[in-house]
Amino acid sequence: MTTSPNARLDHDLPGGRMRIGALLPLTTTAFLMVVTETMPAGVLSAMVQDLDVAPSAIGLLVSVYALVSAAAAIPVVALTRRLPRRHLLIGRLSRVLSIRR
Repeated sequence: MTTSPNARLDHDLPGGRMRIGALLPLTTTAFLMVVTETMPAGVLSAMVQDLDVAPSAIGLLVSVYALVSAAAAIPVVALTRRLPRRHLLIGRLSRVLSIRR
């Protein structure tokens, strides 16, 4: 099946614009994921001072956190693959945003 580059999609608006509401949950999720995954690297020196431990210990802590996150991603995807993606995304975002307040 081929589609022309000018084919109109269901979510397109006149003028080639997309509804912002369709992209908002995805962009919010991407932003939160990047922030939570990179924040430990940005606060390494503060963690060393506050916890009063060697920089190598904090580096190991961040490395273990990254490995556990990577290892947990596969089972989480397998467990949630049959759930409706929209409801799962909105539910997780509302949970994450309510915790951060």
